[in-house]
Amino acid sequence: MEQYIGRRLTTYYKESFLTRAHLAKQLLEIANKFNENSSKFILYLTDVTPDNFAVDENSNLVKIVDLENIIMVDKEVLIQSEYT
Repeated sequence: MEQYIGRRLTTYYKESFLTRAHLAKQLLEIANKFNENSSKFILYLTDVTPDNFAVDENSNLVKIVDLENIIMVDKEVLIQSEYT
């Protein structure tokens, strides 16, 4: 399924520092949500490039536009492997 969300992050390289800082903060929050969440899984994006993120023109929020390469790790298995 394809849908236009907004401009890719690559188009924001020459924006103001405050705009880029706001977008960077959102990227860090996304990464944190993939790791620290209430589900039983941790998600790892394996193709993290600016072309795989876009900024929603309506909400000004960063969105992931390509989740083709993602790894799901069961938190319980990960915890158990740390203790063996």
